[in-house]
Amino acid sequence: MSNQPSLNPRIREATPADLDAITAVAVRAFESDPLLLWIALHKKPIQKLPPKRKEKSLRALRLIEAAEVRSIWQAGGRVTVVVVQPVDASEGEEVIVAYTLWLPPHYANAGIVDIWKAGHLDAFPILGVRSLWRAAFNFKPRVVACYQKQVTKLKIEEHWHLEQSGTHPDYQGRGYCRMLLDAFSHDSTRPLLLEASNDKAYNIYEHYGWETFDTLTFGKGTANSSGLATKGVDAIGFPVYMMMKMPSSLNGPGIKS
Repeated sequence: MSNQPSLNPRIREATPADLDAITAVAVRAFESDPLLLWIALHKKPIQKLPPKRKEKSLRALRLIEAAEVRSIWQAGGRVTVVVVQPVDASEGEEVIVAYTLWLPPHYANAGIVDIWKAGHLDAFPILGVRSLWRAAFNFKPRVVACYQKQVTKLKIEEHWHLEQSGTHPDYQGRGYCRMLLDAFSHDSTRPLLLEASNDKAYNIYEHYGWETFDTLTFGKGTANSSGLATKGVDAIGFPVYMMMKMPSSLNGPGIKS
């Protein structure tokens, strides 16, 4: 991707033909994410690993991100992208620079067959059993339980879940995340939920009106605030912010507990 100015950003629905391009953006957007670094048991940032280990880690991350995108399509959700035409591109050429993955209101937790079909297990022969345990038996159950507690408390029957949102680093700071979130205003009757696994994402969503209803800590005793494996006083873990945005038709006194 280029750091040069881009022209004519627009939003469109993604298709399966966009899978590789979205995955490439996701890898760049999340290669330093504390949650993914913790799941992968990293001691160093990916970009500081020796070449062979770096490529191995990036290959695993590509598999994880591709599975995330496939799972949204399997669930009948929405994959939306921002495309631009770089100034050095040929006529009609577009580049995907940002995306959102939305799980629909009718979605139920995926069964093992759906997980396998989406490719969620593909990365774990590379990462190992401990990574699988962290993802499937530590992170996922705690997050699902937290969401369930909140929707039960507020008597919410249906909601959209922002599974993931990312912008390529070369194109960050241009308002593309805001474009994607605004484009989702077609459904003004259902709450929106997400978990933000890094402070930058948290600040963006808070700025756009999302509220934190809980904060979960992962990696305490085994990882630092960046999700990297460590011990001792630095092993404070990292926060995952559980956030919600209520539609204007349902707004009340707030959602903070």
